[in-house]
Amino acid sequence: MGEKYRRAGVDIEAESEFVKKLRSYIDPKLRTPGIFAGYMYTEHEAIGFSMDGVGSKILCYQEKDDVSDAAFDLVGANVHDVGAEFIEPLVILDDISFHKPDQKIAEQLGKGLSKVASKYDFKIGGGETASHPHQIKRGKFLWGGTALGTAGRGKHEERIKKRDNLRSGLYIVGIESYDSENKGYSVQANGFTLLRELAKIHKLEEKVTNRTLLEELTAPSLIVSSLMTELTYRNLIHFFAPITGSGYRNIARVLPKNLNAELDFEVRDNTIFKVVQDSLKVSEKEMYKVLNMGHVITIGTDKPGHVISVAMERGLKAREIGEIKEGKGEVIVNGINVGRY
Repeated sequence: MGEKYRRAGVDIEAESEFVKKLRSYIDPKLRTPGIFAGYMYTEHEAIGFSMDGVGSKILCYQEKDDVSDAAFDLVGANVHDVGAEFIEPLVILDDISFHKPDQKIAEQLGKGLSKVASKYDFKIGGGETASHPHQIKRGKFLWGGTALGTAGRGKHEERIKKRDNLRSGLYIVGIESYDSENKGYSVQANGFTLLRELAKIHKLEEKVTNRTLLEELTAPSLIVSSLMTELTYRNLIHFFAPITGSGYRNIARVLPKNLNAELDFEVRDNTIFKVVQDSLKVSEKEMYKVLNMGHVITIGTDKPGHVISVAMERGLKAREIGEIKEGKGEVIVNGINVGRY
């Protein structure tokens, strides 16, 4: 149970039960396949789609009066999920709901989206805006998005079949969330209801690592979707598992019930993750269930050296962090059973 996270206001077990309840009323024949994102087939193509949002990390950006970098979080959350289904993300759409329109926010979000789309070669497909003065507090807003992508149907079907037939002995590589431009690790856009509790202990301008608390809380998500596409096309992958909501339990979503993912890695020193654990007294188990602990995605492969080399050629940090073994469909991180998704 995520005790500290629940006390902060988010009950991940209750959210999981909510999804199960909702899905129980939808005829399986109406659902599309997919684990991290949905996909469907036309005659020759696979079309992938995902929806996610920035969440309460947006409140941290508002503290520094500039929300433009939240575009990295919005895009990253969606394109990684589409990429995890072996589909190249191509288009981003977004939805903004606010108390009332704010032209300054519009300018910042527009600049941020343009920056991300240009840097990672995505197209912006438009979106939706809506005023909700009765539902959203004055000065606050919600930002969500959708990613769409395509892949050739034949190859995609082969990759899904490969993921559906995992075996013991595969290695797990972690792509680290270290951003060389910002000189530190990013938390991505999950767990911020818990992370923002740090502001009750530390001042936002206080140095908590080599960066201030506010700098840590507004470090934009690292986007690695182009790496995912390259690794997919080079047939180096058995599975991807983004480490976002539900932390390392996400890996269990690809596991059959006779296999475990056993991870063993050191959490990097001088990171916000160490600060959270020390300052908020969060258990190791909860940390692994809520936060990314320094990894953007995990990768199942039989060629870990090749995967790491490709990542490093792109200026990314990567390391071998575990192995698939016989088990019960569970994820074990540094000796701690974090269970199933």
